[in-house]
Amino acid sequence: MANITEELNNPQWAEGIYQLETTDPVLGGPNGIANRQAKELAARTQYLKKKQEEDKPGAASTTKAGIVQLSSVTDSNSEELAATPKAVKAAYDKAVESAGNASTLAADLQRKANCDEVAPKAHTHRAAEITDLSATIEAVVGRLFASDKSVSGYQKMAGGLIFE
Repeated sequence: MANITEELNNPQWAEGIYQLETTDPVLGGPNGIANRQAKELAARTQYLKKKQEEDKPGAASTTKAGIVQLSSVTDSNSEELAATPKAVKAAYDKAVESAGNASTLAADLQRKANCDEVAPKAHTHRAAEITDLSATIEAVVGRLFASDKSVSGYQKMAGGLIFE
Protein backbone atom coordinates (compact mmCIF):
# COMPACT_ATOMS: atom_id res chain seq x y z
CA MET A 1 0.00 0.00 0.00
CA ALA A 2 1.44 3.38 -1.00
CA ASN A 3 0.59 6.90 0.11
CA ILE A 4 -0.56 9.70 -2.13
CA THR A 5 1.94 12.49 -1.75
CA GLU A 6 1.37 16.20 -2.10
CA GLU A 7 4.09 16.58 -4.70
CA LEU A 8 2.36 19.25 -6.72
CA ASN A 9 4.58 22.04 -8.03
CA ASN A 10 1.70 24.30 -8.91
CA PRO A 11 -1.37 23.31 -6.88
CA GLN A 12 -4.66 24.37 -8.44
CA TRP A 13 -8.12 24.71 -7.00
CA ALA A 14 -10.24 21.91 -8.46
CA GLU A 15 -13.76 23.24 -9.04
CA GLY A 16 -15.28 19.86 -8.43
CA ILE A 17 -14.08 16.61 -6.96
CA TYR A 18 -14.47 13.67 -9.31
CA GLN A 19 -17.08 11.13 -8.25
CA LEU A 20 -16.43 7.54 -9.15
CA GLU A 21 -19.06 6.15 -11.45
CA THR A 22 -20.39 2.62 -11.18
CA THR A 23 -19.04 1.96 -14.65
CA ASP A 24 -15.49 3.18 -13.88
CA PRO A 25 -12.93 0.41 -13.84
CA VAL A 26 -11.01 0.34 -10.58
CA LEU A 27 -7.48 1.25 -11.58
CA GLY A 28 -4.91 2.00 -8.89
CA GLY A 29 -1.55 3.70 -9.10
CA PRO A 30 -0.57 7.37 -9.11
CA ASN A 31 -2.74 8.19 -12.13
CA GLY A 32 -5.42 5.57 -11.59
CA ILE A 33 -9.06 6.56 -11.55
CA ALA A 34 -9.46 5.18 -8.02
CA ASN A 35 -6.96 7.76 -6.72
CA ARG A 36 -8.32 10.76 -8.65
CA GLN A 37 -10.48 12.02 -5.77
CA ALA A 38 -7.64 11.81 -3.29
CA LYS A 39 -5.29 13.65 -5.66
CA GLU A 40 -7.83 16.43 -6.24
CA LEU A 41 -8.44 16.81 -2.51
CA ALA A 42 -4.68 16.82 -1.86
CA ALA A 43 -4.27 19.54 -4.50
CA ARG A 44 -7.01 21.63 -2.86
CA THR A 45 -5.43 21.19 0.56
CA GLN A 46 -2.01 22.22 -0.72
CA TYR A 47 -3.54 25.17 -2.59
CA LEU A 48 -5.31 26.37 0.57
CA LYS A 49 -2.17 25.99 2.69
CA LYS A 50 -0.17 28.02 0.17
CA LYS A 51 -2.83 30.76 -0.03
CA GLN A 52 -3.08 30.92 3.75
CA GLU A 53 0.68 31.45 4.08
CA GLU A 54 0.67 34.10 1.32
CA ASP A 55 -2.24 36.02 2.83
CA LYS A 56 -1.18 35.72 6.46
CA PRO A 57 -0.84 39.21 7.95
CA GLY A 58 2.16 39.98 10.11
CA ALA A 59 2.32 41.90 13.33
CA ALA A 60 0.84 45.40 13.24
CA SER A 61 2.91 48.50 13.86
CA THR A 62 2.34 52.23 13.76
CA THR A 63 3.19 52.17 10.04
CA LYS A 64 1.40 49.03 8.77
CA ALA A 65 -1.77 47.08 9.39
CA GLY A 66 -1.58 43.63 10.90
CA ILE A 67 -2.41 41.50 13.90
CA VAL A 68 -2.44 43.19 17.32
CA GLN A 69 -2.97 42.00 20.84
CA LEU A 70 -5.76 43.69 22.78
CA SER A 71 -5.04 45.10 26.21
CA SER A 72 -7.18 46.74 28.89
CA VAL A 73 -4.29 48.29 30.82
CA THR A 74 -4.17 52.08 31.01
CA ASP A 75 -0.53 52.54 32.03
CA SER A 76 1.28 50.99 29.05
CA ASN A 77 3.58 52.71 26.55
CA SER A 78 3.49 49.75 24.15
CA GLU A 79 3.01 50.33 20.45
CA GLU A 80 2.25 46.66 19.81
CA LEU A 81 -0.89 46.51 21.98
CA ALA A 82 -4.30 47.92 21.07
CA ALA A 83 -6.52 49.51 23.69
CA THR A 84 -9.88 47.92 24.33
CA PRO A 85 -13.00 50.04 24.85
CA LYS A 86 -12.65 49.26 28.57
CA ALA A 87 -9.15 50.84 28.64
CA VAL A 88 -10.30 53.86 26.64
CA LYS A 89 -13.28 54.38 28.96
CA ALA A 90 -11.06 54.10 32.06
CA ALA A 91 -8.68 56.73 30.64
CA TYR A 92 -11.59 58.96 29.65
CA ASP A 93 -13.23 58.65 33.07
CA LYS A 94 -9.93 59.54 34.77
CA ALA A 95 -9.53 62.58 32.49
CA VAL A 96 -13.08 63.76 33.24
CA GLU A 97 -12.50 63.25 36.97
CA SER A 98 -9.20 65.15 36.86
CA ALA A 99 -10.71 67.99 34.85
CA GLY A 100 -13.56 68.21 37.37
CA ASN A 101 -11.10 68.25 40.28
CA ALA A 102 -9.05 70.98 38.60
CA SER A 103 -12.15 73.08 37.94
CA THR A 104 -13.37 72.66 41.52
CA LEU A 105 -9.96 73.57 42.94
CA ALA A 106 -9.65 76.60 40.67
CA ALA A 107 -13.13 77.79 41.66
CA ASP A 108 -12.33 77.29 45.37
CA LEU A 109 -9.08 79.21 45.02
CA GLN A 110 -10.81 82.02 43.17
CA ARG A 111 -13.58 82.20 45.77
CA LYS A 112 -11.06 82.24 48.60
CA ALA A 113 -8.92 84.88 46.90
CA ASN A 114 -11.90 87.20 46.43
CA CYS A 115 -13.76 86.56 49.66
CA ASP A 116 -14.08 89.13 52.40
CA GLU A 117 -15.02 86.75 55.18
CA VAL A 118 -13.41 86.70 58.57
CA ALA A 119 -10.73 84.04 58.81
CA PRO A 120 -11.69 81.09 61.03
CA LYS A 121 -11.22 80.81 64.81
CA ALA A 122 -8.77 83.19 66.50
CA HIS A 123 -7.94 85.30 63.46
CA THR A 124 -9.56 88.71 63.35
CA HIS A 125 -8.38 89.97 59.97
CA ARG A 126 -10.22 89.47 56.71
CA ALA A 127 -9.10 86.86 54.13
CA ALA A 128 -8.37 89.61 51.59
CA GLU A 129 -5.86 91.11 54.06
CA ILE A 130 -3.64 88.01 54.11
CA THR A 131 -0.43 89.14 52.45
CA ASP A 132 0.97 85.77 51.34
CA LEU A 133 -2.25 84.52 49.72
CA SER A 134 -1.07 84.99 46.12
CA ALA A 135 2.18 83.10 46.83
CA THR A 136 0.16 80.27 48.41
CA ILE A 137 -2.19 80.14 45.42
CA GLU A 138 0.77 80.05 43.01
CA ALA A 139 2.31 77.17 44.97
CA VAL A 140 -0.95 75.17 45.00
CA VAL A 141 -1.69 75.82 41.33
CA GLY A 142 1.93 75.00 40.48
CA ARG A 143 1.55 71.63 42.21
CA LEU A 144 -1.76 70.99 40.50
CA PHE A 145 -0.36 71.63 37.05
CA ALA A 146 3.12 70.25 37.65
CA SER A 147 3.67 67.77 34.89
CA ASP A 148 6.00 65.04 33.92
CA LYS A 149 6.66 64.92 30.17
CA SER A 150 7.95 61.49 29.27
CA VAL A 151 9.96 60.36 26.28
CA SER A 152 6.77 59.16 24.55
CA GLY A 153 5.46 62.73 24.26
CA TYR A 154 2.58 62.24 26.67
CA GLN A 155 2.24 64.66 29.55
CA LYS A 156 0.77 63.35 32.80
CA MET A 157 -0.66 65.99 35.11
CA ALA A 158 -0.55 65.64 38.90
CA GLY A 159 -4.30 64.90 39.01
CA GLY A 160 -3.89 62.00 36.55
CA LEU A 161 -4.98 63.82 33.35
CA ILE A 162 -2.84 62.83 30.35
CA PHE A 163 -2.20 65.09 27.34
CA GLU A 164 -0.42 64.21 24.13
